[in-house]
Amino acid sequence: MRPISLVVGLALVAGCASQEPVAEAPAPSAEAEAPVAARPAAPAIDAAAEAEDHCRRGMACLNDGRPEEALEAFSRAVELTPDDPFPWAARSLAHNHLGQRQAAVDDLTAAVERTREEALVLDLLALRGAVRTELGEWAGGVDDLTRCIDGGKDELELRISRGLCLLELGELPRAMTDAEAVVRHAPPDDGARGRGLWLRGLIRERAGQLEPALADLQAAIDAGHTDCQADVDRVREAIGRQ
Repeated sequence: MRPISLVVGLALVAGCASQEPVAEAPAPSAEAEAPVAARPAAPAIDAAAEAEDHCRRGMACLNDGRPEEALEAFSRAVELTPDDPFPWAARSLAHNHLGQRQAAVDDLTAAVERTREEALVLDLLALRGAVRTELGEWAGGVDDLTRCIDGGKDELELRISRGLCLLELGELPRAMTDAEAVVRHAPPDDGARGRGLWLRGLIRERAGQLEPALADLQAAIDAGHTDCQADVDRVREAIGRQ
């Protein structure tokens, strides 16, 4: 299964961070300052600022290929601001980069539960649906991706991921609907078109339509999805045995 894009994930959680800016502390009054004990907001502001620093450091570590250090930085941010969805979403990227798929799903679930804006929820669900697809949680992946698509986030990559989940669940007509949508709407030079043809070929193979499946898989290679040569060889051998 193709791993989720780290660039896409970083953009997602960066958008999450922009939803919760750190408040600036008001300047003290020149006439009279309240006693320290009377200013309870300061520790929370300090914690938020420190968490933001840890998240910034974690992002730098991810970009530098140091996911273990990123995980440590994001975990500290989670401890400091457990109600902020951003550190949870960011930490899911480190988990996913380390191959810790279930931990990534758990963190994304925590981020969803702490997010109030529907548009951001859909972004988080899109990422969780992709990780669930990699984890083999086909039904959960379908649920997340369907909510995204029905919510207006109807993107070709989401259709491909959902189609793969539906294929594994044996729901071939629904999987074919997603594959056809990708093939129909993807530009000729878009990599999604090749993956859509590949998905349609796999569905047709599962349905016993070997000749059309082979045509789709070969077209997928021509469109740039060269990773499916093994699928082409398998279907060609199956046709030869008929």
